[in-house]
Amino acid sequence: MPEEKTTILPITNDEVFKRLFGNTKVTRYFLNDILGLEITPQDSIVVKDREINLGKTKTKDTRLDIRVSTGETDVEIEMQCKNHASYGDRAMYYWAQMFWQSLQNGETYSKAHKCISLNILDFKTLTCQEGFSVFKPLEETRGELLSDKFIIAFLELPKRENLPDSLKAWADLILANTKEEVTKMADETNNPGIKEAADEVLEINREPWIKTLKEQLEEAAHERASFEETERLERERAERERQEKLAEAKEQGLEQGLEQGLEQGLEQGKLKAALNFLEKGMPIEQVADIAEVSLQSLKDAADEKGIAY
Repeated sequence: MPEEKTTILPITNDEVFKRLFGNTKVTRYFLNDILGLEITPQDSIVVKDREINLGKTKTKDTRLDIRVSTGETDVEIEMQCKNHASYGDRAMYYWAQMFWQSLQNGETYSKAHKCISLNILDFKTLTCQEGFSVFKPLEETRGELLSDKFIIAFLELPKRENLPDSLKAWADLILANTKEEVTKMADETNNPGIKEAADEVLEINREPWIKTLKEQLEEAAHERASFEETERLERERAERERQEKLAEAKEQGLEQGLEQGLEQGLEQGKLKAALNFLEKGMPIEQVADIAEVSLQSLKDAADEKGIAY
């Protein structure tokens, strides 16, 4: 019988992510390995936006980000676990925000920092086979670089088998969720950055607040599973009614006109399931996200039923 492994919170968890990259030594190793930067121990690194709030753990917040500044270079490390349509446009939007914020009032454009958006994705977004891609603004025919201050990079974790060894080691560590995996990496690696990061992940998971966090995450997972089961049953019921009414309508020559009305009925079914869980005290943003209904329509329905949120 295989030995049972000890589950830990991985780097994809918000609090672990921010604690890990709040360690400037780990961050220096990581950025040098992934982006080929040459940050030395003597260089100053400032980590921003790393507040930790255990109260957020019940919300379905999948965009984890932290900003690092060293000299005149700003890097935003973003961990994204949920696939988004038009992710390239989204990445450019956040890069543009960072570039704009690097300028102080009254400064000339030449004072803008070099801004690098590093997107660590737990899904595939690009059509290429490579797991790591770097984009810069180049002239279409000559390949002339417009500016070295624009860099957007993607590390796609599901493609980690296609990564160079140094990048694959980081990808494996990011996804590792057992104490045994991380300990093995720390013991066997020749990469000092992986060693430092693996030891830090283990240390973070030994801290007392981790137990509370795990309990909150398990509770949220149970609530989500219960909600999804309720919604599934509601969808099945609504679909059965839809098919029955379509069959009746077909006999009466009303099929086309009724189809639109039944689709509206499916949306009402989602709202009904959502309201049930809202009454149990789940955060309204989380309920709307899980049920795939608009936040405003859920608020309107809750107000109509007198349900607090």
